[in-house]
Amino acid sequence: MDKAKVLLAHVPRILGDVLTHILEGQPDIAVVGEVDTLDDLPRAVARLRPAAVILTPLPRTGGRWSLRILWDRCPELLVVEIDADHDRVVVRSADGRSRHLELSAAGIVQAVRSAAGQPRPDR
Repeated sequence: MDKAKVLLAHVPRILGDVLTHILEGQPDIAVVGEVDTLDDLPRAVARLRPAAVILTPLPRTGGRWSLRILWDRCPELLVVEIDADHDRVVVRSADGRSRHLELSAAGIVQAVRSAAGQPRPDR
């Protein structure tokens, strides 16, 4: 089985380290890169073709426009937004749907697996 590829974007370094540790501990998930700015994100998505991008909340102005650029290039991409202010993970798709999961290691792993269409693997 191929691993679900994840790209981290626009996350503080400590959060990126924690996310990488959590995700790389899963046998079916691989963190394939990290970008510091939203400007670098479209190129990284086009090059790496991740199943999911994990990021912190986008700016109110321009943020949703940035997602539209990503989805134009990679419509199957899920965007996993970590919203610590509301203690949740928001999973967004190109068709405008979104769903909320708990802000926890399990919630983030569940979001990534749903992006790749993978159930929890048997260990």
